[in-house]
Amino acid sequence: MALIGYARVSTQDQNLARQISALKQAGVSKIFEEKISGKNTNRPRLNSMLDYIRDDDTVVVLSLDRLGRNSDDLTKIIQSIKDRGATLEILNLPSFKGISDPNLRNLLTNVILELYKYIAQEERESIKERQRQGIEIAKAQGKYHGKIREYSLDSPNRTKRYLYKRAVALLAQRDMGADITMRGIARELGISTSTLYRIKEYAQEDRAKLQSDGIKERPF
Repeated sequence: MALIGYARVSTQDQNLARQISALKQAGVSKIFEEKISGKNTNRPRLNSMLDYIRDDDTVVVLSLDRLGRNSDDLTKIIQSIKDRGATLEILNLPSFKGISDPNLRNLLTNVILELYKYIAQEERESIKERQRQGIEIAKAQGKYHGKIREYSLDSPNRTKRYLYKRAVALLAQRDMGADITMRGIARELGISTSTLYRIKEYAQEDRAKLQSDGIKERPF
């Protein structure tokens, strides 16, 4: 039996220290950590953690939303943990370890999980609805110009503007035959490969738009 931790933040700018500290205080020695959006289950370290766990292991997370952001994904992940013979412990939820009857303990745990999955889903839907309403108001006022990409030449974050420009430059070298892999570029820049592929798509879209506007290249 082992305690296996999973820690996640959504972006490279965010810090995992608080989660890691809480997991270590709970007795976790093996921690899978990553900086990636929880919008779906396509997360390398999450999947590595699910492959790693065995019978009688306990997966420990600080909060339920670290595992996922919608009810369907959470159900899928929790079921995957159960299928591998492991259990789930969420540090900021009530613990029923003191209840000796395992059936009652499991029942209460499942009730709490379902409740918090519902709350998480409702909060996400509420956020999306507020965003939609805000966009509609901005459009009506002529102030909406679309979402600014996180990584772009126009990003409000100076670090991410630099990372975008550097990534585009390295991708161009790779396209011209330089001996460098996508994983190597991502490692050099300190970003995930999924982020790098997203930047590549953005760069292609930007290039196509410039060409359609009759501009050969946008200078950095």
